[in-house]
Amino acid sequence: MGAIKNRKSIAASHLNSYTDWTSAHGVPQIGRSRHYFCIGFWSIISLIGLGLLIWQTTLLILQYYSYDVAVQMSLKFDQRAFPAVTICNLNAFKKSVIYKDEKVRRLMNTYEYTMKKMACSADPKCKFETNSTMDNFQQLYHFKDLTDSAALQSRANRVLALELVGLNLSEAIVDVNDFMQGCSFDTQDCDPLHWTPFFDSIMGGCFTFNKERQNLAMRSGPTYGLRIVLKTNISEFISTSDTAGFKVYVHDQGEYPFPDVFGYNVQTGSAASLAVQYVCFFLNSF
Repeated sequence: MGAIKNRKSIAASHLNSYTDWTSAHGVPQIGRSRHYFCIGFWSIISLIGLGLLIWQTTLLILQYYSYDVAVQMSLKFDQRAFPAVTICNLNAFKKSVIYKDEKVRRLMNTYEYTMKKMACSADPKCKFETNSTMDNFQQLYHFKDLTDSAALQSRANRVLALELVGLNLSEAIVDVNDFMQGCSFDTQDCDPLHWTPFFDSIMGGCFTFNKERQNLAMRSGPTYGLRIVLKTNISEFISTSDTAGFKVYVHDQGEYPFPDVFGYNVQTGSAASLAVQYVCFFLNSF
């Protein structure tokens, strides 16, 4: 028993001495207080301070492991290479040229026959005169089982691409002068050398402006950009071309254009405005 009392007295003396030399706020006041009220008051204050310390430490640790980054944004006005602009006519080929081929003419006639037959089948009052020869061609082109006009158009375009293999399409492709009625860049007339022709298997003849980064964007705004007035000849549209207009696609010079997928439709009798924004990211090492 004496040893236990001796240990308690030693522990009490250490606690009393701790309150004398510690620099923790509130703890020395607990040791010097002689009333229970003062001891309880300073104990509560010390516990509150300890809780705030733990809370702040936890916030700092969580903030450190969240890996926040500092982003510095700046707006600079500088000369940049004007993007490439690809324009394609929604009518891939001239009707007056490709219809001279018997296989193409037969395909287009079968397509028109199937479209009329499909539209008439939806109307009970419609009377349609069938043609056994056209029915055989329907079977040949796999048009017979189609019930949707969009699927029929897609199938006809795929068959048309196969029928055109081996044909000289130089005269059938639309030339830039055929649909370019007016063009200006940076308030100056366009140079024909700035247009680069290329052939797309779906869109036909297309033309890309500023493919070689020859033109720089001096100022922002539509007035100082590329302004084009386009025209199209409706009489030259083939049967599978259901919309009169153009595909316009703005892209980087190093990117191969896919106007049929990413292009913007501009129909006749309408105006369209396309804008791009140049954004550059730099990663700073710390």
